[in-house]
Amino acid sequence: GNLKIKRNGHEYLVNPIKQAQRGMFAIKEHYEQSALDSTRPLFNAMVALPNISEQAWIDAGYEVCIQRRLILFADDCVDTDRMKTRIGRYVHQTLMLSGLSEPLTVDASDTLFRAFGESQVFNRTRRSMRVLEVNNLGAEIDHMEAAHKQLSAEQQELIRIDTWGHPYLLRGVAGSGKSIVLAYHVAWSVLRHQRQNMQLPLFGDVHHEMPKIAVVCLHRTLVPLLRDTIEAAYQNITGESLPPDVVTITHLNGLIYDLAEQHDHFHYIPMTKSNDAGERSRQFLAQLDSMTPDELDELRFDAMYIDEGQDVHPDTFALLYTLVRPDASTTERTISIYYDDAQNIYGHARPTWRTYGLNVEGGRAAFMKHCYRNSQEIIEFALNVLLGTPAVMPMSIPSARKNWSKKPSRAGVCFLRSHPVLIHRCMFFRIARNRSNGWRRRC
Repeated sequence: GNLKIKRNGHEYLVNPIKQAQRGMFAIKEHYEQSALDSTRPLFNAMVALPNISEQAWIDAGYEVCIQRRLILFADDCVDTDRMKTRIGRYVHQTLMLSGLSEPLTVDASDTLFRAFGESQVFNRTRRSMRVLEVNNLGAEIDHMEAAHKQLSAEQQELIRIDTWGHPYLLRGVAGSGKSIVLAYHVAWSVLRHQRQNMQLPLFGDVHHEMPKIAVVCLHRTLVPLLRDTIEAAYQNITGESLPPDVVTITHLNGLIYDLAEQHDHFHYIPMTKSNDAGERSRQFLAQLDSMTPDELDELRFDAMYIDEGQDVHPDTFALLYTLVRPDASTTERTISIYYDDAQNIYGHARPTWRTYGLNVEGGRAAFMKHCYRNSQEIIEFALNVLLGTPAVMPMSIPSARKNWSKKPSRAGVCFLRSHPVLIHRCMFFRIARNRSNGWRRRC
């Protein structure tokens, strides 16, 4: 079963079947650590040779080395139906030998996804790579774009948390994957309720209804990306399209406007009349407080996921809290907030969550530490800009937080432009921890 491979001028013997089996056993071991008492699925391995046709394999006499039924050839890789047929035939053969009734049960699918990891949402169709010089910046960007991206262990752990029935807070640095985690939280919530909805009711008229879910962000430009990410996450989990009329994905102002359009007892207040986000939220909340319970319930959602929560005015959280109905089992609201203090461009103070009825203690909060979007040098410099005041003058940068109680600042960007010496030296900035002065810049 060995093949002779030439690499870097040297010949090696490799056994592709054993390579595939080692990968399969690693997945099987990971599965069994997480499976608890669920039924174990069928595990087996095949070899993919995408650059070798089946006829070339036969002509070379390699059939005596590895049987064709264990291999996916180039012919199979370009024809999806042919690939499914070949894999299905092998699964059927091994299923008969194993004595199992089916290769994968519904109960085992969640654990199996966790063992494989879910990376499709990172690896959607990309543009073709251009032919550029190796040392060209555009070529470097193309290579980064074409690279296969995997969810980190931290992200895989977080996406499986069931946040239904209680508040949840996920904080993290920019580029840590908070929006990806949000997308999977929404996708899994829909799938779990969909499974309950499809089950036959035990008692006559008791039937599980699909919930109304809202995904909200402050800026309308973020909405298409959120929608694409959530749809890709659901497609990755189920292989199907996100069911319609279950998830409302919109920006905050659009959510309020649509509710006012759909319900006569709720009135929209244009931003031209009141540009203060806190004041508008309090006016909307006053309308909700004056409604009858039935009128209020018509507006409410069963769950709400808030992306870029640091952009939302604290008083708006009270409004959004009221727009979510309590869970029948826990009496708490299903509200998940995804938050990054460092991207707080409006200078809102972080809310005291209990003030707005949100209990995020006891394992209901997490923090994502790692940034996957930028290099360490960019991250360090950005943190220096954000927290630059402890540095000695004239090299200190006025902190973005210093005047947040009065009005949003420009985070020292103008200061950098007006002091060319910082532009020249910025590539050498590093961060040092000073016990007395906190974060400090040094060159």
